[in-house]
Amino acid sequence: MTLGTTLAVYASICKETGKPFHWPGSAAQWNGLSDVTDARVLAEHLIWASTTEAARNEAFNVVNGDFFRWKWLWKKLAASFGIEAIGYDGTIHPLEEQMKQEAPVWKNIAIHHNLKETVVNKLASP
Repeated sequence: MTLGTTLAVYASICKETGKPFHWPGSAAQWNGLSDVTDARVLAEHLIWASTTEAARNEAFNVVNGDFFRWKWLWKKLAASFGIEAIGYDGTIHPLEEQMKQEAPVWKNIAIHHNLKETVVNKLASP
């Protein structure tokens, strides 16, 4: 499961319920640098590592230099869904707690938009 899918599900639920898109993590996560890897780069690496004898039994970190801070991205994510963003407020609000009771909301969203996956825990991993 990818973080992007989980956040999209969370944002969709926030939009449906009118709840704010509340930052779930810590100050360190909010302010720290995070790196990401393009899926195509990762896929190419996985093919290389699985077909190259020299890569056998080796560990690799694959990055392509892209980075961000959540405090830069959070409001942009919320804006793309048309919802209110609340950044780090001094308290950790675990996403698992925020989404604990939202399975029926996701099911309704999925049915309304004719989505294939109606079971939130098969799609997102808060």
